[in-house]
Amino acid sequence: MSGSELSEAAQTVAQYICNVRQGENVLLYADVGADRGIVDSIAVACREAGGETCVLWFGRRPVPDLEPPAPLAAAMKSTDVLIELADMYLIHTETLLQAQLSGARYACLTMMTRGIMERCIGAMDWYAKVVELGERVTSLIEAASTMRIATPAGTDLVCSVEGRTVDHASRPVSKAGEQTYPAGQVSWYPHADSIQGTMVFDGTIWPPEGMGILEVPIAMTVRDGRVTSVDGGREAAQVAEWFRGFENPHAYDLAHISYGVNPGATLCGNILEDERILGGIEVGIGAQPPQLGIFQVDPEEATRGHTDAVMLRPTVELDGQVIERDGEFVHPDLISVLESF
Repeated sequence: MSGSELSEAAQTVAQYICNVRQGENVLLYADVGADRGIVDSIAVACREAGGETCVLWFGRRPVPDLEPPAPLAAAMKSTDVLIELADMYLIHTETLLQAQLSGARYACLTMMTRGIMERCIGAMDWYAKVVELGERVTSLIEAASTMRIATPAGTDLVCSVEGRTVDHASRPVSKAGEQTYPAGQVSWYPHADSIQGTMVFDGTIWPPEGMGILEVPIAMTVRDGRVTSVDGGREAAQVAEWFRGFENPHAYDLAHISYGVNPGATLCGNILEDERILGGIEVGIGAQPPQLGIFQVDPEEATRGHTDAVMLRPTVELDGQVIERDGEFVHPDLISVLESF
């Protein structure tokens, strides 16, 4: 990625995604796993947009979602815009929730690489088209009652989405407390007791740490919104052990299902990009982000663990209508946007 391309993508982050305004306090925070060039480029773009911009680095934590060091926690609660670039993200922490309740807008760019900046963010006009595609997918799911997902690898999952929140997590943020993620993901939270069937992941899973593109698919049986078995090879055994380590039955709860809608995303082993592959389905298992205010269990009983896993080439039906077949969108509302890229 050239310097000019990185600068252009950084401007998209500052001006379009985060809507940084003159005089706003902007905090970028990153652990030592982050790319310093990316952090510096976004910081420069935020300053050019008029933000009073600070960058805070901290040591890389062993797992995601540990509460941040005290100096970072204090800074997070007294800023207008938070841009996260840490590898070990803080998405599900109480500190981040309190920062948003205090008015901070939040952009999660965890695990960001230069390749992802180029392929999945890029120029503002291109990014806006990805957001529009996400809006179309959101509208289709919001209008539906039932969903079925099947894949050549063996997935066959059904659920009810009637009346449930659909979170287009890639909208630009402009109001206090809003949050966003890189363009290309739409998530929903089905009625837990309606989620039944088999999920077969043949893309990427992370965490556990060290996982990425799967060598052997991992099959999980789901009953009433909870994983009841994990089968496959060596990687499946590692994931099963990771689940058991939480000693909490809610580690097996399905937290969300998400659509990938970014035409630039490619399968690379980085979950941030892989869960955005156009037409792919990603499932989050375990902790739900408290910012969403949608809990399937009492937050006091919820697990802190969360993993994301990707399945490829799905066929998706909404109320019996196929909107995607074998990994390609076939609904006319989606095709019309794709043709504009």
